[in-house]
Amino acid sequence: MNVTVEKVNLELGRLSVSIVGLPKLRMLETLEVGTTVDGVVCSRNSAGVFIDIGYEADVLLFANLTATKADGFKLEPNEELKGLRVERVDVERGIAGVSFAGLSDLVSDRPERPPVKGRDLVE
Repeated sequence: MNVTVEKVNLELGRLSVSIVGLPKLRMLETLEVGTTVDGVVCSRNSAGVFIDIGYEADVLLFANLTATKADGFKLEPNEELKGLRVERVDVERGIAGVSFAGLSDLVSDRPERPPVKGRDLVE
């Protein structure tokens, strides 16, 4: 198996590689706010719902810009989502966030949460 190291980020402890025969992941620095992408739900945890959009890191799905936790989502792993809009990209931290039209239909009624600086992509 031929593996090529594409990027090393010692601060974040991340190593990006490509493997011959598999699609090459795109780097976050090429992702632009406002871009429309498709993705697949890859995980849910206390930080939120993460979507694989084919970039070096999975992106966080925003319910809105102040509430990104997974407890109210009706999304399951491997569920495909089309027409996601890139809302934030932070190359230095290796994170990005997306939203999409109709997301409010997938979020149960729950109170708004205040932003958590440094954790939920809130500036």
